[in-house]
Amino acid sequence: MNNINATTNNFWRTNLKWRTTLTGMNQNVTREYNHSIAHTRIIKDIRTTITPYIGKRYYIPEGKYNEYFTAIVNDCLDTIRHGERGFVYSTGQLREVMMVIPDVNVRYDKEDDCYYCKLI
Repeated sequence: MNNINATTNNFWRTNLKWRTTLTGMNQNVTREYNHSIAHTRIIKDIRTTITPYIGKRYYIPEGKYNEYFTAIVNDCLDTIRHGERGFVYSTGQLREVMMVIPDVNVRYDKEDDCYYCKLI
């Protein structure tokens, strides 16, 4: 099978998807992806599972997420559109950036613990 989610460790997680608690009950201490997976695989998984927004969209609307999340994503999108390298910290923020600009180049930086995004 070519599916990257094919191998399962147990009934509620795969080798790619992950929850850091045994119960997965607290949303503040859970992670979407396994912490030991290479970030290139995470980026590839996000790219293949997103559905890009239809039509021209330059920012995500305020009120859809909390103010901090929206500010980080919109700042990254603005920076990318000006030809510079933007950054986001979480896979959720990265997903939103990729839904607005599907062909964005993404690189994870371990030292800064963030995803750098840039147009070609």
